[in-house]
Amino acid sequence: MDWRYRATGSDTLARVTTRKPLRAKLATSVSKGAAALSRATGRGDGSVIGGRLGLMIDPDLLAHLSNGRQIALISGTNGKTTTTRLATAALGVLGPVATNSYGANMPTGHTSALAKAGDTPYAVLETDEHYLPQVLAATHPKVIALLNLSRDQLDRAKEVAMMAQLWQETLRGQPVHLVANADDPMVVWATGGSDRVTWVAAGQRWHDDSWVCPECGGAIARAGETPPAAASALAASGQAPGSMIASGNIPHDGPPGGLAGPIPGAAGPGMPGAVPGMPSAAGPGMPGPAGAAFAPPETIHTSAAPPNAAPPSTAPPNAVQANTAGAASVAAEAAAASGIRTSATAPPTVETGSTAPTMTQSGPTAPSMAPGGPIPAVVAPAGAAASSPTAQTAPGPLRSETMPASQGGEPSVDAVAEPLVDSGGGNPDADWHCTNCALRRPTPQWTVDSDAVVDPWGVRHRITLQLPGRVNRANAATALAIAAEFGVPPAEAAPRLAEVASVAGRYAQVERDGKAIRLLLAKNPAGWLEAFDMADHAPTLLSINARDPDGLDTSWLFDVDFSPLAGRPVLISGDRAFDLAVRLEVNGVPFTHVRSFAQALAATPPGRLEVIANYTAFQDIRAELDRVN
Repeated sequence: MDWRYRATGSDTLARVTTRKPLRAKLATSVSKGAAALSRATGRGDGSVIGGRLGLMIDPDLLAHLSNGRQIALISGTNGKTTTTRLATAALGVLGPVATNSYGANMPTGHTSALAKAGDTPYAVLETDEHYLPQVLAATHPKVIALLNLSRDQLDRAKEVAMMAQLWQETLRGQPVHLVANADDPMVVWATGGSDRVTWVAAGQRWHDDSWVCPECGGAIARAGETPPAAASALAASGQAPGSMIASGNIPHDGPPGGLAGPIPGAAGPGMPGAVPGMPSAAGPGMPGPAGAAFAPPETIHTSAAPPNAAPPSTAPPNAVQANTAGAASVAAEAAAASGIRTSATAPPTVETGSTAPTMTQSGPTAPSMAPGGPIPAVVAPAGAAASSPTAQTAPGPLRSETMPASQGGEPSVDAVAEPLVDSGGGNPDADWHCTNCALRRPTPQWTVDSDAVVDPWGVRHRITLQLPGRVNRANAATALAIAAEFGVPPAEAAPRLAEVASVAGRYAQVERDGKAIRLLLAKNPAGWLEAFDMADHAPTLLSINARDPDGLDTSWLFDVDFSPLAGRPVLISGDRAFDLAVRLEVNGVPFTHVRSFAQALAATPPGRLEVIANYTAFQDIRAELDRVN
């Protein structure tokens, strides 16, 4: 019997129910028409307006459109859009797949995507982490993928532990299969109420939001790393993060290269809006503190560079240059006043003692750590599927005999190939556990090595991606795990991942004025770390705005260690370029300020130009490139 066929659990593939109430039919027609009109008039892809009008006519339209479809929801702080695109490509083996490919990840976008898709029986929907409860209730998905949780848009998003708690309460008792990141303690805790989880070693480079156990308040121990002071303080208090949030008694401590507390005189808690000697980091017309006045020069060059930094490239004659006297001293004074650390150093090795788990450790299932379900323990030997209730093996149809080497699989002698350090897998260096309770990293069924994804039976599936970076190999593993839950063999799904060249403009490469321009989107500290990993050692333009979609608070810049950019030409632009200027000065990274994308092109030599921007700045640059092209 065909493997895909058995995976559906019925004699026929899922078919969308065509019997919709008259009101739903009218709402669907209006939604599709409004979206088409928006596209025709150049006002956008119509994802939001179409869904909004449809839901105004029929508030239950999303539920009606979801009826009869097999749906996967993908949620997390970072990587949603890319993983959604990869999973859609993988599920394409089964036929057409509905998806919100432009990233409209709230119910309006989901409604518009499903209305446009007609009777397509499958859907992969990117879902904003805040809206997961609402979308889950309306769509009744087959699979939910949980990628990661980290700080994001401080003036909009929930605190990370609160978001994990929301997920846990939402998922408890739900008959849905989860595909979850085993390397993120917050994600693992959030799945505590579920008894059906497939674990993926998707990696976690950003640790500063998961040093404290969300269950008991103890410190999370990681091999080779020591929890920072904030985690130690929380562990000593005996309070879990939820109770600390409620009381407002949260200790301050920043990541390496970040803030140890708010800057004195700032325009809000932790906000670098005002520093000694500088009225505001925002220039005229920028959304900075009221009354801010700072006359920016045309171009800024820092007055000091780290000793090991290569000299910045010389700009062409048509680039306006001016030195800003005192910029270094202003930033240095701000750093001294606030305790900013200007460089990151490797922390000492943590002593985990006899409680540290290994990938070959055997033992009983961990006790229940949260109402509604157990927290999985590391109980399976390397290469085997975990046996705890929340770390079950992959779905029944996914058997090794369905994926012989003749189908593209390459059996591994050791079952699991040596994984990347960042991706975990069987590597004990990626292990983590709470020092005070049984919360710990579950054994992943899907792992990643340098050029392949290893499935739960040790079969290696080579992947060739057009998308850069280690994080996208992990996203590919998650996409294959999702597709497997729909009955798609990894050997058939893996080649389709190579077809994805860009995602809503992200990773796109454009030729202009002799420059090979690559666009990278980064919206929060974890995203910026991954962007630095993807970018070549080439001239780099950083662009920062602080408009409503970005979040108005730019204090997160001080959570990012920009030192990896040292030694390459760096240009800065955007509404909040001067907030970024202060941060780079503190990190000792020389930079040049440019007022426009055209000026950035004029100031760089032929060759590669990396562009890293947050959301609206990214869209501004895309629009400029589209206009010219």
